[in-house]
Amino acid sequence: MQSMESVLSLFFLVFLISFFLPLLPSARVDDSLWKIQIANDIWRVLYLRGDFNYFQDVWNDPSKIRLHADCNDITSKTGICIEFDATDAGSSNCIGNERELSSVERIVIVKNAPSTWVLTVKI
Repeated sequence: MQSMESVLSLFFLVFLISFFLPLLPSARVDDSLWKIQIANDIWRVLYLRGDFNYFQDVWNDPSKIRLHADCNDITSKTGICIEFDATDAGSSNCIGNERELSSVERIVIVKNAPSTWVLTVKI
């Protein structure tokens, strides 16, 4: 008799859980750290490749051409668009209707003077 009661109790408990569990609001995963981390990782890749060394921000600057090419390479491999607010270097093969994922602000030496740049990552 006790085993019958325990089986019925178990079925009742499973029924209640299966009924009330879908009614609870689902928790949204906080991905803000991931968004900032992806922008920092892109900045580190560009920095380690030497794209900001001796940056002059003129149309024929080799560093600017390399930065533009590396941004296009990252975009073609990942689908992530990269924009800089201080220069026109960045991903040129983006459509334009991407939503902003995150932005990071860094200091870059341009023409032998510190300059603040904002890298914006869009998907």
